[in-house]
Amino acid sequence: MRLLAEPIRWLVAVVVVLSAGCLCKAQERDTQLWTEIDIELPLAKRLTALGTQEFRLYDDVTDYSLYRTELGMEYKILSFLRLTAVYRFDVKADKTEHTGLISSTVKGDAGPLELSWRLRFQRDFFPESSPEDAIRNKFSVGFADAGLVKPYIASEIYYYMNGKNIGFNRFRWYAGVKREIDEHHDVELYYMLQREIKTSKTELTTVLGLGYSYSL
Repeated sequence: MRLLAEPIRWLVAVVVVLSAGCLCKAQERDTQLWTEIDIELPLAKRLTALGTQEFRLYDDVTDYSLYRTELGMEYKILSFLRLTAVYRFDVKADKTEHTGLISSTVKGDAGPLELSWRLRFQRDFFPESSPEDAIRNKFSVGFADAGLVKPYIASEIYYYMNGKNIGFNRFRWYAGVKREIDEHHDVELYYMLQREIKTSKTELTTVLGLGYSYSL
């Protein structure tokens, strides 16, 4: 428990610092709840089918805003390198959206830490308005030696290539824990801050995330 206590205290400190810094600058704020179920189905030695169902509540967790389905494939190129292709279908309160995502993920260890870098290209299909294609970089640091409960922190940056808000204008910071129930089941709890800079305003979103994953 001592080994777990130090990382958790560090994560709490990170969340407090980020919250204080973002709240000073935000013009519009919201609190949301994101829930997610992931399924992984191995098809071959290096190939895995992926499925995700996600449900989100916006407007201070009072209003349904998003129901998301994702289907994809992951190919393990090397022990530390994976390539993923995903189709995403979003049902929102006023519209539906189709998105394609291609990602490469590099993972490695540095002493007691687990390091991960994901580079993702995201493209909108059949947009009702101008498309918002984006390149996303996500960096994660986890604590490999923390036991069954593994704390982590992460940061993600969006670069929008077109649309109304071209440039680096969406930033996310995560602090969470993952719990391995057994070799097939995992659960996750995280806190996330998102800062999005738009043409006329800046939005700050606070998210509580809950996740469950099943791997055959």
